[in-house]
Amino acid sequence: MIELVAIPSPRHSEDSMDSKAEQKPMIAQRDLLSNAEDATDKEHNLTLFKAIKLYPKAIAWSAIMSASLIMDGYDLKLIGSLFAQPAFQKSFGHRQPNGTYQVSAPWQTGLNNGSNVGQMFGLLIAGVLAERFGFRKTMMGALVAVPCLIFIQFFASSLAQLQIGQILLGVPLGIFQTVSCVYAMEVVPICLRAYLTGFVSECWQIGQLLATCILRGTLHMDVPWAYRVPFAVQWFWPIPLLIAVILAPESPWWLVQQNRIEDAKCSVVRLTSAEEDREFDVGKNVALMVLTTEHEREANSGLSYLSCFRGTDLRRTIIVIGCYIVTVTTGSTVRATQPNTHYANNTSPVETPSTSVRSPSVISSLISQDIYLCTTIDLLAASEGSATPSLTYFHQAVESPFITPFDAANWVVFKERVIEMASYSSVVASAASAVQELYQARKICLPNSKALSLHSVACETFEKAVESGEVGDDFDLILMIAFLLAVFEMLVPQHTSRGPLAQSHGALVSQLETWHCNKHAHTPLSIRLAAWLLVSHAAARRSGNPGLLSGMVHDILDGACSIYPQLPPLDAGPRVPLSDHLISTLSEPLFVFYLRLQLLSTRVADLSHYHRSRTTGADQEEVSVLMSSLQGRIEALWQHRPRLMRSPPGELRAQLAPTVAEPLILLATLCSLTYYTELVEIGRNLSDSQRASPEARVLMAKAREIVSSPDCGAGLDDGGRPYVHHAYFRALFLYAIESFDEADTRWAVAHMRQIKDPVCYSEFFATFAEGLAEEQRAKGRRVTTKWWCWRVFGVTPPYL
Repeated sequence: MIELVAIPSPRHSEDSMDSKAEQKPMIAQRDLLSNAEDATDKEHNLTLFKAIKLYPKAIAWSAIMSASLIMDGYDLKLIGSLFAQPAFQKSFGHRQPNGTYQVSAPWQTGLNNGSNVGQMFGLLIAGVLAERFGFRKTMMGALVAVPCLIFIQFFASSLAQLQIGQILLGVPLGIFQTVSCVYAMEVVPICLRAYLTGFVSECWQIGQLLATCILRGTLHMDVPWAYRVPFAVQWFWPIPLLIAVILAPESPWWLVQQNRIEDAKCSVVRLTSAEEDREFDVGKNVALMVLTTEHEREANSGLSYLSCFRGTDLRRTIIVIGCYIVTVTTGSTVRATQPNTHYANNTSPVETPSTSVRSPSVISSLISQDIYLCTTIDLLAASEGSATPSLTYFHQAVESPFITPFDAANWVVFKERVIEMASYSSVVASAASAVQELYQARKICLPNSKALSLHSVACETFEKAVESGEVGDDFDLILMIAFLLAVFEMLVPQHTSRGPLAQSHGALVSQLETWHCNKHAHTPLSIRLAAWLLVSHAAARRSGNPGLLSGMVHDILDGACSIYPQLPPLDAGPRVPLSDHLISTLSEPLFVFYLRLQLLSTRVADLSHYHRSRTTGADQEEVSVLMSSLQGRIEALWQHRPRLMRSPPGELRAQLAPTVAEPLILLATLCSLTYYTELVEIGRNLSDSQRASPEARVLMAKAREIVSSPDCGAGLDDGGRPYVHHAYFRALFLYAIESFDEADTRWAVAHMRQIKDPVCYSEFFATFAEGLAEEQRAKGRRVTTKWWCWRVFGVTPPYL
């Protein structure tokens, strides 16, 4: 038999070579994204102590840079205190009728503000100089200028000369304020930035303390050296700092901005102790800098300083300015610059000329002491109360937007179990307190800082308890703590690193494998928590987010839940009303339907372009086949949906009491709405066309009919309109961004804004959907959700 071999034509060979050449930059870009993502995960997973071990050199260099602010604090305290020094008064002041000398008030004001005027110029030019020459050279120039300018102060023979010296010296001091803070933020990871930027303020206070000590030592000198020595002390400080800055590494971020990639890698090596962490990769760390820099250049192209005062950037500008003026508005500047007249007159603050008990000064002193005592007592009471936190708010108010609407009866029982276990497990109490604090903060729009601190402590305590065997084989306890930490992460994904369930190996994973293999350990609570974690992971996997679970943990939990066709309900106890038992029993098939739908939704998210390569035609064909298979499985699940989902609401109301019928109607409605949403999501992920397909538009119309119907079990709001349940959120969001009709988008956004639930980020998602839909209409195509959110809001989308 003769075999025919196809010989490619020269034209075909040239096309193949061109195709390979085009793929190379795509592969390089994909590798860059992968490395940047790994570096981001590594940085967000760093604990405080691991960061200290990995970045001791960066901490030291940052502290050295910040030490320049000691001179700023020193100068601020110095000049205001000299006005009360006898030698200074005699040299620069005017003789008073009583024989003493005093510097006039206009000159005191001018000298106090002279340095501030110079610092304003220093602050303005510091950014330009640092961007062009780098942090090191900018600092070196300022440090070289300081000793020269101190000569003007030291040899000044008039107030005018001293004023000139103050203004000129303020310029390098202003540079120090900008450069030291930005350098600290760029050379250390996120978890260390708060401490090192806080150290900048600490150095400022150290400088004031040094000035006070030196002035106290020269107080009784009656010669010009009494004020020249404090000026001369400033000559010492720039010399060691200049030597240290010469030896310091440049910021790797600045080097990347200058396209000096190899120098940036060398700088990272000098800033870290990579031998302390074998997983640390210098290349990936620099890749993150390169990707971030390119993104900033693209996002900021065409912008100017005026952009800081437009749109959403205006709000950011106001917030930053507000943070900086807080110290001024509280009067710290007045206190720092007022003359120390008590030291000059050798009297204590209490020994004032007004000795009468009724004098205003004595009364003010007594009032201030009362305020101090009351504040101290209240602070101690608050500290004592926080040591033993109450979980009443957790029991009464805390819900999970991803679980509660679909398993409300078991959620109530779960919270009671949490309260019970928290009474004897400090780890459960710690995790529940963190969730409670966060939920309350989100509800009333308070900062999350306290909740984040509690969460960090709970995570560390849980990991130690599992590794030490403290929790033993109590799998209910282990899964309960893991789920509470996951609930926290679901509410603020941008502010937390991935939790303990994101690990692929370790003590916790080993415990879960033991639980999976031991069927006798499958209690109703542990199986229920496993199902809830799988549902939560599906929401956390969408929009390019990494999810809550590692692949290993997901398979363990999925394997355990798949054993049971119907999940065993939680035992609510004899005190629960019969109607609640009935709701729990009848709603179980609906929750199982929802669980299976979310497991398929997770696989759909895994096939999105965020998690699966789609750079070649073969990739797209393979994804299309897999998506079609998943769509078939979802439609098959719908064909075998529970009977309650097939029954009209009127039939259920006729057969069941209202207290039972209404929750079941709402749950059936939510499950149907979720089904329509998943099929629309498949079309958007597949992106066969740039707009929603006719089939998807039919599903969207059904979803709109559900939301608009007063017969879906959600009831009516105060205005007599159908109540917009917060579980409608994802369906409304997809409807808004998949509708290229502006009127349809406005309808969906208006309904999203009716929800008004800060826990669900309702206002954010409404604004997000409105802006994304507008851009899609302008471009005539779909726009990538995750990267649009990152470009406009500076964050990845919260979980939906």
